[in-house]
Amino acid sequence: MTKLKLRGSYTVEAACLSGLFLLVIFASLFLIIGTLHHSIRTNASLEASELGSIQSVRKNQDGLSTANLRIHWETGGYSVSGSNHEVLVSFEEQFRFPIFNLNWHIKGTSHSKVIQPVLFIEKIKKAQALCNISGSNSQ
Repeated sequence: MTKLKLRGSYTVEAACLSGLFLLVIFASLFLIIGTLHHSIRTNASLEASELGSIQSVRKNQDGLSTANLRIHWETGGYSVSGSNHEVLVSFEEQFRFPIFNLNWHIKGTSHSKVIQPVLFIEKIKKAQALCNISGSNSQ
């Protein structure tokens, strides 16, 4: 019997596994870059909504226009809406990865409520004064 030598079998196995290895590498890269892209968009919308709600407390400023100015230089489909009580900033975008023609639909909304801290503190002080008056009358 002759001994059969299999030359190149490791080369064929490596060629089969290299495709799977590259798929895992590029899929991980796509997820990492997409998550980073989503985080950047979310943080920009959060900053704009918080800045708008902070500026709404001031009597001379409009919070929606301030949030619009903050988002104006950002790329992407941002929209600002809301009222005197809440500022909403939403975004929607397609993240495209050039390899394998992959698309990721990214969207999100952030909102920030406008609070009047001075009015809230005044209400607490009035409530405390009322409790102190009613407490001293009952004794």
